Amino acid sequence: MPNNYKNKRSLWTIVFIVAIVLFVVFQVSRITKSPNIGSYVVNPGPLSKNPVITGLVVKKENIVKADGSGYIKYFAKEGNKINAKGIVYSLSDNEIKSKNHKLNQKDYQQIKNIMESFSKNYKGNNFNSTYNFKSFLEGNLINMNEQEDDDETQDQSNPNEIKTDNINLSQDGAPVATEKEGIVLYSIDGLENVDEKNFTEKDFEQTKYDKEDLKANKKVKSGDPVYNIITDEKWKLIIPMSQKMANRYSQTKHITVKFLKDNMNGRGDFDIIKKDGEDYGIITFYKNLIRYASDRYLDIEIVDTVQNGLKIPNSAIIDKEFYRIPEEFVYFDPQTSKPSINILNTRNNGSTTIKVIHPTVEALFDEEDKTKDKKDGQGNDKVHKYYYVNSKDLAIGNAVVDNGNKDRYVIDKKYKLPGVYCINQGFYSFRPIDILVQNDEFSLVSNNTPYGLKTYDVVAKNGENVKDNDFL
Repeated sequence: MPNNYKNKRSLWTIVFIVAIVLFVVFQVSRITKSPNIGSYVVNPGPLSKNPVITGLVVKKENIVKADGSGYIKYFAKEGNKINAKGIVYSLSDNEIKSKNHKLNQKDYQQIKNIMESFSKNYKGNNFNSTYNFKSFLEGNLINMNEQEDDDETQDQSNPNEIKTDNINLSQDGAPVATEKEGIVLYSIDGLENVDEKNFTEKDFEQTKYDKEDLKANKKVKSGDPVYNIITDEKWKLIIPMSQKMANRYSQTKHITVKFLKDNMNGRGDFDIIKKDGEDYGIITFYKNLIRYASDRYLDIEIVDTVQNGLKIPNSAIIDKEFYRIPEEFVYFDPQTSKPSINILNTRNNGSTTIKVIHPTVEALFDEEDKTKDKKDGQGNDKVHKYYYVNSKDLAIGNAVVDNGNKDRYVIDKKYKLPGVYCINQGFYSFRPIDILVQNDEFSLVSNNTPYGLKTYDVVAKNGENVKDNDFL
């Protein structure tokens, strides 16, 4: 007897060991053959990356040419607004000698700011901007050197005017006034006449962009360009757009952008046009041109309305089919919260019976009813609540009735819902999502969706590789 007991115990021990080995082999085989799923911990948004684009600045510009020859001296400060009949420059037959100006702390700080701005916005694929920066810096040094002369001739009571009585005609030559009011620039780039109607794709090629600094010229001939004046505060920014971006902003009439040059925000009218088969956005601004008067290109970030929500990877999102049942046909047990639905069955003799089933409720959404007889008092579509359920006892064509068997609803088809697979409980469980906004990598979804996601839920990162209710 004892030997039989020992033999049986040994046999069960062997069976147990074999079972463990087979289980381990099965799990290893399953893991090695299963597709890559991964996991992602859900955290609050918002999405951190808004679209960043380089836009082409379009202004109403007028290049003014010299009406005589000689040595030139500028009086109006570049980037400032000047009144009509204001003195811009003078021409002299004799070479004009400027005073040697010793740079002060304010000058050094200005140079530092210019260099920091260039360094921050420098792009490796646009080396030509280095030469433009060199010319821009030289122009600013010339401005600083002439600053004392400018201060002497500037009317302090009206900074947009030059005091002609302080101009030395024998030394500085004859003063020349502008005919129009506007912002004075001392550079040209050949794109002054470009607008939203005649621009081309080549106008966005910054590698070929070249800007000439007119203040570097000490002597001019009649007909030479001497300054550029912007005569309208209204200006536009043309931005290239992908098809996806054009679709995203197709209904947008006004847009807010952040100018990366100074991190200031601006809001303008917005329109999308088609040019040579490509989409372009036209942003129209009506103020703040003086801040960007000298720029032909501006890097901007489109600032979407900030929305709070939960951030998930787009790779986690899948579509799943459900039966859609109106809220008033779904009942919940007050004790167990177990859902139930009444299915109406019709026999061959015409009599009917009711079968109660207990489906799995996966989602609840508010939706507009588009049928003509479902309008409110103002003629708008009524908003209706629908449960999205699954059950092997349901089928298309089933009639669902309420508890009093007065109203009925016929299941016409299955409806797709976007969602993700949550893996908090050791198996893959579908959770519906309400997408607020998307970019190329992530989506921001509502954190108030019934049966939906909560902060710190763990979801399958690659949802397409998951089978419903499969164990981890």
